[in-house]
Amino acid sequence: MDVVMSFCGLCLLLAIGKLLRVRVRLLQRLFLPASVIGGLIGLILLNTAGHWLAPGWTAGWSRLPGILINVVFAALFLGVTIPPLKTIWRQAGPQLAYGQIVAWGQYVVGLGLVLLFLAPLFGVPPLFGVIVPVGFEGGHGTAGGLGPTFEQLGWEAGKDFGLASATAGIVSAIVVGMLLVNWTARRGIVKHLRSPASMSELEQAGLYPVDRRPPAGRMTVKPESVDAPAAFGYKQLLHEPFMGGGLWTSSAVLLVTITGAWPVFLISVAAVAAWLIVWALVFRGSCLKKP
Repeated sequence: MDVVMSFCGLCLLLAIGKLLRVRVRLLQRLFLPASVIGGLIGLILLNTAGHWLAPGWTAGWSRLPGILINVVFAALFLGVTIPPLKTIWRQAGPQLAYGQIVAWGQYVVGLGLVLLFLAPLFGVPPLFGVIVPVGFEGGHGTAGGLGPTFEQLGWEAGKDFGLASATAGIVSAIVVGMLLVNWTARRGIVKHLRSPASMSELEQAGLYPVDRRPPAGRMTVKPESVDAPAAFGYKQLLHEPFMGGGLWTSSAVLLVTITGAWPVFLISVAAVAAWLIVWALVFRGSCLKKP
């Protein structure tokens, strides 16, 4: 019953977020998704009036991510014709290369800082080097899921550091990401995103005009105000099984414990170099084309 109650609470927050996105011009100009707005409202409520809320409203939240992530990926392409693999690679290739460079780069930065500065100066354990990718690339779900692993490896604080890293990653991604989105939109750098000034009020609110609503029942909400573009979805299907909580994310924790930080650091440097070469040789020209 608690899971149902907390799920209803999340749905209510999403509805409030969408209502605010429709009504508040500042939120429209920031391109903030309804889910982010609703999440911020929930964060404020929990920290200001959380003691007045029944425990059931939040009791099931820790169980929902593992279930809902399956729903996200299972429904990602419902009603959409899956293109040939060549088309997927053409659309998702630049996203995949970028994602791999960033993901492996987080290991380079995290482990590099530990090896060169934090461990010699402060005696920080080698596992601290994976906290940045666990939190940034993996997120709260990955940090929480690796909690028992950190405990078995004798570093109970790893889960807390991972959750803190994930929170910092979300906040910085929203602030910096939205600034970059708005900057590229206004300068016309992004191919398929117009500046807010060229959009109608309905478009900025994330709504379809009444006479142009697609035949999916009766769609009211524009998907881009809530969901991710198709290219990003294709990239996630290729990227997530290995990074962001996937095979390498979980393996890196054990490898650092068994072999030390240097081998994982060198593997990550090599991976970044390889994907930079792939991007330069295969995708650079398409990414730099003017719209």
